[in-house]
Amino acid sequence: MAVPKIARSTAEQQAEELLRQRAERVGFDRRRTELEDRVKLYERRYGMPSSAVHAAIERGELKENQEVCRWIIDNDLLERARAH
Repeated sequence: MAVPKIARSTAEQQAEELLRQRAERVGFDRRRTELEDRVKLYERRYGMPSSAVHAAIERGELKENQEVCRWIIDNDLLERARAH
């Protein structure tokens, strides 16, 4: 008995969708790992956890330059990725 064309097409579409979702997840996980690595590097470089950056800037202990802003952005993106 032949499988109806519509069923095969639907199965193929579902398989393609699953593969697309898997690829997106792998990409998401890779991006999150890259963010984690960069945030850890900043924390080691500046000797403080990311949670202390804003307070250190307000106290004048840390200058808000391009690198520090990148750290803040990367940490914010990482927190959002972890909540995902």
